[in-house]
Amino acid sequence: MPSYVIDHVIPFSIWKNNDLWNLLPAAARINAKKRDKIPAPKLIERQRGAILEYWEILHKHQQQRFKKEIKVALLGNHAFDTWKGEGVTQLQNSCNYLIETRGFEAWDVR
Repeated sequence: MPSYVIDHVIPFSIWKNNDLWNLLPAAARINAKKRDKIPAPKLIERQRGAILEYWEILHKHQQQRFKKEIKVALLGNHAFDTWKGEGVTQLQNSCNYLIETRGFEAWDVR
């Protein structure tokens, strides 16, 4: 059985962020390979269902904190009721910016 760790989707070393939406479970061996790489937008799209599943759990158990953090970091002016679709889209946009504009290495697992 694989061991799991908590992964910063956008690495803490790049974006000092411990928001709940940015903390997801990952297989320890995969996380060790990811290191400080940025998830490719295509990887986020492929993992959309798993991301939303964990975000829903976090929202259910830490509703106020999750809502505040995702609103500030990802949703901006978008209404909270769009958090599922808009949150993932904005996560992809943030990762794409870090890869394409800031030059960080993309991470994609097949």
